[in-house]
Amino acid sequence: MYSAIAACTSNAVIGARLITANGPVIILNIYRPGSERPSSLFFEELTSLLEMLVVYSCLVVVSGNLTCRFTMRIVRTLAT
Repeated sequence: MYSAIAACTSNAVIGARLITANGPVIILNIYRPGSERPSSLFFEELTSLLEMLVVYSCLVVVSGNLTCRFTMRIVRTLAT
């Protein structure tokens, strides 16, 4: 998991694998600045990272601030 996270260059990623009484949980936090449109590299890296997590066969919590343009439109729509 750590090598895949380190390989991400289009966003910032931090993750942890926790062992709980109910089994392992992977927590992943992703940040992508919104100053530019998401590149194809961003989506390739995100896809590779998520595909790699499937192998662990455990609960995965993905959070963060991807700051994509469509989220701004949703926020503006909800605010009106």
